[in-house]
Amino acid sequence: MNLRLDKLDVMMGGRKVLRGISLEAGRGALMIVVGPNGAGKTTLLRAIACLLASSGGLDWDGQGLAGMSAAARAKLIAYLPQGHVAHWPITARDVVTIGRAPFATSLTRLSHADAQAIDAALDAVDARAFAERPITELSGGERARVMLARALAVGAPLLLADEPVASLDPAHQLAVMDILVAQAKSGRLVIAVSHDLILAARYADSVLVLRDGEVAAFGAPEATLTADLLRDVFNVEALELSAPGHALQIPWKAVHNPVAR
Repeated sequence: MNLRLDKLDVMMGGRKVLRGISLEAGRGALMIVVGPNGAGKTTLLRAIACLLASSGGLDWDGQGLAGMSAAARAKLIAYLPQGHVAHWPITARDVVTIGRAPFATSLTRLSHADAQAIDAALDAVDARAFAERPITELSGGERARVMLARALAVGAPLLLADEPVASLDPAHQLAVMDILVAQAKSGRLVIAVSHDLILAARYADSVLVLRDGEVAAFGAPEATLTADLLRDVFNVEALELSAPGHALQIPWKAVHNPVAR
């Protein structure tokens, strides 16, 4: 296995927000992390990216990620955070170009390989048509696709994506999920956070369910996203739907009102 977490803990503000996270995952797979609000999903991605201090084992190919140089990690890990705020009116292509920073001594002098990676990333998210427009003038969905392209341009073996489909319409949600699957099949390990249990059930090779900073379940979608788990972890009753090759547990009715007091 390429990625190994062994009893990973994260402390924030004097509180342990991740406790004893242990798992192994290898290239060629899409893992989707789900869980209620505050379960620790974003914290886990940031810990894997070494953007947060953690304790316990965090290894890639047997080498501790925290012990690597920042330059080495930048080539190993591509991280797409939540939100797509843009402050400067640079073009979408220039935003994607930033993804090649770990490989270039100067972003004004791109290599042929850099240019190919940038074009391939723009094509992968269907963003070539607005590549020369300022990112500040793009819609939220267009901006989200550009940010994903920036992460893809790195070409890293480990891709971490936090809510990559959150601001997209249904067609582009499905398109982005297809992109993540294709990235995994190309030989990368892709770990994505999502609140959409249906997309997780349909697309994931494995699902990690977090609850209160701990692993509630980890495994194939059909073994993790069960009616019992949806009730216990998400406080919803499920409706089972069948589709070709899939038996989906659809969140259908809240067990109780989570905001009621």
